[in-house]
Amino acid sequence: MLPYYTKQITNTDLLKPKIMKLTYIGKVTFNINGTMIHFALVIPLNKILIELNALSDERHGTFIKTYAQLCLLIINKVSVVNNIMLSFIHHKLHIIK
Repeated sequence: MLPYYTKQITNTDLLKPKIMKLTYIGKVTFNINGTMIHFALVIPLNKILIELNALSDERHGTFIKTYAQLCLLIINKVSVVNNIMLSFIHHKLHIIK
């Protein structure tokens, strides 16, 4: 299924990705040539969910512009990601669309 999507959706602008491969563990990130969830979605480490919702206007605008064309998000080892992180990912993706 993944080869079908990657053929249909091509990344024309590397600064505005259409497909993202995210992981929670650094070693896996390197193996799949992806990005860590914390880095890609601007999530500070060791913070609670309430503190994470507040982004400055400048960072918020940059985040929306960067991921405006995002079509497919792949999370490798999703079983490692806890429910708070999944909730935050949902919140971040809802902001974009």
